[in-house]
Amino acid sequence: MKKISEVYLSLLDTVLKEYNSIVESGEVIYTQSQEPWKLRLYFYDGSFLDIFYSKSGKYC
Repeated sequence: MKKISEVYLSLLDTVLKEYNSIVESGEVIYTQSQEPWKLRLYFYDGSFLDIFYSKSGKYC
């Protein structure tokens, strides 16, 4: 099973390649203990989208 940080980086790479006309950049946001928390995508219009991945499969 992939680490969450690998999943976020892989997803970021794919998004920047496939949706470069609307996604300006992105970053992995880490907790204070340096655990990957979420992937944040920044759009050209100034908005952003946070993506959370859960190993347990829970979501909201």
